[in-house]
Amino acid sequence: MSVSVQSVLSGRRPADVSTQPFAHVVVENCLPWDLYDKLAATFPSDDQILRMSRAGQRGPARCNQRHNASAHQILGKRTLHPLWEEFVRYHSSTEFFLEIVDVFGPAIRATHPTLETRLGRSLELLTPGIRFGHTDRGSISLDCQVAINTPVLQAGNARRIYAGAPQELFAMILYFRHENDDSTGGDLEIWRWKAGHQPVFFGKQANESDAEYVATIPYQANTLVAFINSEWALHCVSKRQPTPHSRRLVSIVGDVYRHLPQGLFVKRQKPFGRLRQRVKDLLSF
Repeated sequence: MSVSVQSVLSGRRPADVSTQPFAHVVVENCLPWDLYDKLAATFPSDDQILRMSRAGQRGPARCNQRHNASAHQILGKRTLHPLWEEFVRYHSSTEFFLEIVDVFGPAIRATHPTLETRLGRSLELLTPGIRFGHTDRGSISLDCQVAINTPVLQAGNARRIYAGAPQELFAMILYFRHENDDSTGGDLEIWRWKAGHQPVFFGKQANESDAEYVATIPYQANTLVAFINSEWALHCVSKRQPTPHSRRLVSIVGDVYRHLPQGLFVKRQKPFGRLRQRVKDLLSF
């Protein structure tokens, strides 16, 4: 790793991981400010991210819509600033994955105790690949996405309360809030299932009446949120107020879609949950 780039987990230890309501860590002032400032100054434009994510193939970008330029779309393309390519390369590497195991290994094993048996090897011996890349043969697939939620014309939520896809082992979010963005909202909220409520979903989402709010991690420059995904890892993005600025972030994920396509857990559904969610999705367009 070049001295110009530093890991988002630098200096973190297992003791830094909170276990309630699910395994997670929050780091303010995550990167050295000279590095963060260089990355923020060269953060890709909205148009660059929309082009790289092939957003045009899905029609015009909508208000408050998430778009990601993934590692396999960035590396080797020479479309981003070299510092960004270096940053993405490191955070989708074997070296970085071993850092993740050092920090989150105990939490991963506690959350998914049969994972190593199902994959046939210990976490330390897993071979990472670049998620969705043509040469991805890894036991776990890593991605470092440069992402935005598009500007907001009227207040609204980016997503409702949900847990990540069952194939997703962990997720990290590093915020790159624009210095001129003085709007409110876009924070990450942590939720949990209410006492006596088991994880049962409507499609991808949890019914708010089954869950309760726990904490808010502000959408604040150079703040990292990282967590182990499971059916218990409920979270959402708070309502954003109108702003001409996109919500800028880096999303780092680890996925087992190749070796465990059935996922790490099952999102049990309420009656007609998937049908109701599909109707909601169609009505939201």
